[in-house]
Amino acid sequence: MLTLSTIQFYLRELLIFRWLDLLEISMLAGAIYYFARWLQRDPHHRLAPRFFGLCLLLISADYLGLSNLSTLLLMCWPLLIMLLILVHRDTLQKNFVAYKKIVPAKVAIADNWIENLVAACLLSPQKSQQITCILEGHDRLEDFLNPGLTIKTTASKPLLEALFSSPVFNAQQLVWLTQTGQLYAINTTWQPHISADTQANCLLLSQKTDLIYFTIDQKQHQFNLIATGKIAQNLHTNDVIKVIQQQIRKNQATLPELGADHDPKAPLNTPTTNHPNL
Repeated sequence: MLTLSTIQFYLRELLIFRWLDLLEISMLAGAIYYFARWLQRDPHHRLAPRFFGLCLLLISADYLGLSNLSTLLLMCWPLLIMLLILVHRDTLQKNFVAYKKIVPAKVAIADNWIENLVAACLLSPQKSQQITCILEGHDRLEDFLNPGLTIKTTASKPLLEALFSSPVFNAQQLVWLTQTGQLYAINTTWQPHISADTQANCLLLSQKTDLIYFTIDQKQHQFNLIATGKIAQNLHTNDVIKVIQQQIRKNQATLPELGADHDPKAPLNTPTTNHPNL
């Protein structure tokens, strides 16, 4: 049973002599809690247990009177916190690169829309040019892309074939679709403040967002594809369809619930080259 003398003993041990001391401790505890929650959202590193381990080590060294160790930890504490933040940089950078999430309505996904898209690209009369498509997932791309001709309708095969054969269509620009089979826009360009190097842009953005990029060489009937910061080159038709379907399933499986900790990106299987699994 707690007595007044016991409470006073613990307050002295915790160096709490005024109510302002208690307020200060509460604020610091809150800051530590939210920082630890932020570290916990890193899907690749167990940073929160390491942070609490450092806190426990510092408290133990001070309580046991290990002055040299305590002083060393205090001197190195800013560096240790900075290292934790740097290790956690993927989540931090993602908050800056694409800070808005699409919470999609229940949209009916068109059957075989990926096959229809690939077939329309192959059958396009503009044989001398590459058709480049960007598939938007949960992460918005409106801050990076400038829609030329907005369509916003289901990507059906007749529509795609009509657009790709139309004199309005510019194959040197981008085709913007969603990963639910909706054609958002054609003749899409990058925003003025962004480089015009599409492949470099997509390699960078795909590290922080769930976009999928692919382009077709109509003469060779081969595709290059970028997702999760990796590039696969010289894919054949069946291979590129399988990879796109696989990555879209992974993106849909990681759709975050509001307020939940989640793995924002599921990586493709292997780094690169001429195989259907990146």
